[in-house]
Amino acid sequence: MKTKILNLFITGLVICGAAISGCSKNESVNELNQNPQLLSAKTGSGDLNTASEILNQNFVISYARDNGADITAQFRDFTFNFQGTAPAGKAHVWNDLLAQTGTWKFMEGTDVFEIKYPTEIFEQLVFLNRVWRIGESSSSVLRLYTDDGDEVQFSTE
Repeated sequence: MKTKILNLFITGLVICGAAISGCSKNESVNELNQNPQLLSAKTGSGDLNTASEILNQNFVISYARDNGADITAQFRDFTFNFQGTAPAGKAHVWNDLLAQTGTWKFMEGTDVFEIKYPTEIFEQLVFLNRVWRIGESSSSVLRLYTDDGDEVQFSTE
C-alpha cells in the first residue's frame, strides 16, 4: 500500500513538472525519490537488504579513500552504530570522550545510502555526509563508494 501511494505521489510530481532534470555529487535521497527514472539510471537495480543487515552493529572504519588519498587514520578512534528501521534512522558515532548523532537513509530496492552528521564535534565526519552507493553489505561489512572514486568501508569491531 505504501508503495502504491509513493508511486502515485511520484507520478503527480512528474505530471506537475516537479521532477529533477539532473543529478550532482551532492544530490539527496529526497531528490532521487522525485524521479524514479533518474534513480534507476544512477544506481542500477540492486535489491540489497542493507537496512536490516547493518542495524545495531558496532562498526569501525577499516578503510577510507578521499580523492585518491587514504584517510583511514582520521577515523581510527571512532565507533559507528546505525539504529532505526528501514528506510531511515539514527547514525551514532563516538570515541572515548565524545559522541555525536546523525541520520542515515536507505532507499530499498536500490544501492543508495545517505549519511548526514553534524560536524561541530568531529569535523572529519564531513567526508561521510553525502549520498553513497553500496558496494557490499552484510552484518560485518558495509562498503560505500561514490562515482568519482571516494570509498569508505565499515567493519565490525
